[in-house]
Amino acid sequence: MLTRDGRRTGRSGRVALACAGPGLLVLLWSAALPPADAWTPPLPTPQVLASAPQGRGAPARREPAAVETRASPAPAPVPASFAPTPAPGVSPPSAGVVLPLASHELASDGLPVSAMRCTPEAEGLSCGSCRADGDCPQGQGCVANRQTRRFECMASECEADGHCFPGDVCRAVTTGATGIVVRRCAPEGVRGPGEPCDALPLSAAGSCREGLRCVNQVCAPPCTLDGRVRCEAGFTCAEGLEGPGCFPDCQRRGCAEGQHCAQVREGDYQCLQDAQGTCQDSPCAEGERCNLRMSRGRATFWCARVCDSTRQDSCGAGQVCGMGSATASTCFRQCDPLAPEPCQPGWSCATVTEDMSVFGCTPALAP
Repeated sequence: MLTRDGRRTGRSGRVALACAGPGLLVLLWSAALPPADAWTPPLPTPQVLASAPQGRGAPARREPAAVETRASPAPAPVPASFAPTPAPGVSPPSAGVVLPLASHELASDGLPVSAMRCTPEAEGLSCGSCRADGDCPQGQGCVANRQTRRFECMASECEADGHCFPGDVCRAVTTGATGIVVRRCAPEGVRGPGEPCDALPLSAAGSCREGLRCVNQVCAPPCTLDGRVRCEAGFTCAEGLEGPGCFPDCQRRGCAEGQHCAQVREGDYQCLQDAQGTCQDSPCAEGERCNLRMSRGRATFWCARVCDSTRQDSCGAGQVCGMGSATASTCFRQCDPLAPEPCQPGWSCATVTEDMSVFGCTPALAP
């Protein structure tokens, strides 16, 4: 989870194309960034939508075919190191409700909660009046408006839950990575302590209850880093976008039935429903790094060649240099999101640059 003094030069979210037409529907990855070099935005599961409603007066830039992607392959066996024995005297957590991926959770309008309405342009996708915080006036940030499904420049409207109407809570809707942290009123969530959550609010189903903080995509009770408010045994006080919270230490507590304690970053372990790839435990080849994508209790890891985003020839033919993490760029296989099969089975075509102008193949999370 990104701390309040965000350290990234790029945008905090990316999109994956889900449906094409005169108006495009894309699935937004809107997670906050982690403190280390692994970037973990929620991934959309491959999906085909029948139609994409258009905003009034939206220009018909191009008439592409529908996009189709294939389901992920069966996950690799989980190493034994993923399931440590709980420490004596510390009870493992109870099983919580398994959340569907945001691309499978539908809003009241029948569209995925993460979907944004976009149109294709020569320089990439246009999904609203801004693409990055730098496009907005001082004191505002580029926010994904969940009502209009467009990116809009917005200022904060609250600083505490009491500033919102009953049933709403004050939540960060940008990470502050490239500008200020914008806070807006959002529906109170239903996720309890230890359950997975969306780093930035997508829906009540993926958000924490009032009084809890989403820390590393897990709902956590508040704590203070100076020790004034401590966590109980088996928890660590970790920084989150809404402030520090008591993050469960799965090496000491174990995980709920159906989950595994997986290493997601060097020295950091987390309970996951599904984990694909092994480079978090075994080093990548020289010149490569282990990329991580994580959302709602699922994660995928893969090795990718490190590249220089300022050099067009940094990657080989048929590849592009994009955001591998919050602090590093890696090579991706170039793809056309409007092609019938833009990527190999188990991978999806998504934007890999903050301006949404370059597309590359990334591994899909398990449904």
